[in-house]
Amino acid sequence: MPASLPALPEDVLGRVLALCGRQEGWTVTLVCKLWRRLFYEQREPWRCLELSFAEVPPYKVVEPTAAERAGDEEESSRFVWEIDEGQRQLALDEYTHKLKLVQRVAPRVEEASIGGEMLDVLGYLIGEREGLAACLTALRAATALTSLKLEQPSVTAAAGAALAALSGLRALRRIYGFDEHDAAALRSLRRLQMLEVEHWSLERFPSIVPELSTQLTSLTLYSRSTEVAMPALRPLTRLSQLRELEVVEDALLGEVAGGEAGLEILPLSTFPALERLALCSCARLKTADGTVFPRLRPGAYNDPATLQLRRSPMDPSFWLLMCGYFIMSEAAGLPALLEELGLQPGQLGRLLFYGVEPPPAQALAAWPQLPGVERLILQSSRFPLDALLPLLPRLQVLNISSVAAPASGQPLLAPLAHCAAGLHTLQVEYCTCSELPEGPYLQGLQTLVLENTRLATLPPCLTAASRLEELKLQQNDELSISETDVDDVLARLPVLRLLWLDLLQLSGSAAAERMHTLAAGRPQLELRIANENENDEESVDGLPVPA
Repeated sequence: MPASLPALPEDVLGRVLALCGRQEGWTVTLVCKLWRRLFYEQREPWRCLELSFAEVPPYKVVEPTAAERAGDEEESSRFVWEIDEGQRQLALDEYTHKLKLVQRVAPRVEEASIGGEMLDVLGYLIGEREGLAACLTALRAATALTSLKLEQPSVTAAAGAALAALSGLRALRRIYGFDEHDAAALRSLRRLQMLEVEHWSLERFPSIVPELSTQLTSLTLYSRSTEVAMPALRPLTRLSQLRELEVVEDALLGEVAGGEAGLEILPLSTFPALERLALCSCARLKTADGTVFPRLRPGAYNDPATLQLRRSPMDPSFWLLMCGYFIMSEAAGLPALLEELGLQPGQLGRLLFYGVEPPPAQALAAWPQLPGVERLILQSSRFPLDALLPLLPRLQVLNISSVAAPASGQPLLAPLAHCAAGLHTLQVEYCTCSELPEGPYLQGLQTLVLENTRLATLPPCLTAASRLEELKLQQNDELSISETDVDDVLARLPVLRLLWLDLLQLSGSAAAERMHTLAAGRPQLELRIANENENDEESVDGLPVPA
């Protein structure tokens, strides 16, 4: 039950929270004006703790005098408020109460998150000197703590020492900062298995790789620098237990780094335990021999050149490959990618091209057969199907979205007439596809989605789809289904069990009545007609993309 607790005394509020923690039920979110945002999750009280400290009101930094420095070698800059006493006290009260909260509930905490750029400023003002260090020191009592997220611009020596003392950590996310004190702490976290580092520059990271825990199984590196290229990834090969590696070079002006920006594709053999690899660069992808896969839209904020590879959860001997937002050429094509990764063409089980510019037709025709690929996904990628589909003899699922019609004027799906005989799922969205070709593929088709395709008439060839179980034709404003279509096409689909239509697609009440008569005679057939009953939310649910 939602509840609001605006200003109860701390001891009373603590009792309320403790009582809530003894109840079994849904996750509870408590928001207190004094603590700002405070998240509390069942079932174990305070198992997850997220602290977010508010921005500090305006202040100025005063450098210590020579006399002060002489008296204290560690004397640092002092912060002086430029606000009234009331605002100052509110900020300090928030910090004080949250610190006390951590100290009180730490023994129960297993996952923690600490955010707030000016946390150290708040700590300084109440005599703690360093707010982050105080919070991390309090978490030393969290003997079951295994996961920590720090969103801080920097870690001081004291905070780094407190972080290093959290020896039970298995997962650490370090956001918006990485310096020598972070490095020193990482050297002490010998049980660490998952590490995520995000910073403007990761120049210093390779130097600590030799000292990272060999138990590390997941590593994410995220560089936001527009001037310094991502360091070479070769030192990472020491981490022989890595199962997941993700590297993001978010350098919008990658060329500023002397043309060095760009991620090198590493062979899978360098990480024998690897199950997932993701490389994203706002500059380019490249191979060891200098082959370059340029970014599709240089200078754009989004859409980095992306390469993702992971083992198939169904069959570990196959890999699922995703290529996104880069340009392929005769030299920089799929064969070059597979060679650099150390994969054989038969090891691919799924292929996804997202915003990829294909190579010339003659280069594509020279690609090897891909006998293991069972699913092909094309999104915003103008690969000619007449050249690509013959390379996929075992294709079972074809998803096409936002793909322009061929320049030759040939219908988009025309190549299906003579290939993809094993297809059981076909999904086409946001494409100009006004007709469906005849062909052997129809005989095995089980799921057909034609959405936003400018389809105007129900394809008569659907009668050949004797195994069709699901048919979705929604969001085709030009489509008109008559009584004859119901009788001559839909009624001749013997195993159809789910049909998605828009009410306006039924041309008149007679067609709608005939449709419901058909459904009434088939208990297994379920109609999903959008806008037929505006109060029925299920009538407008979308058909999920086939797995």
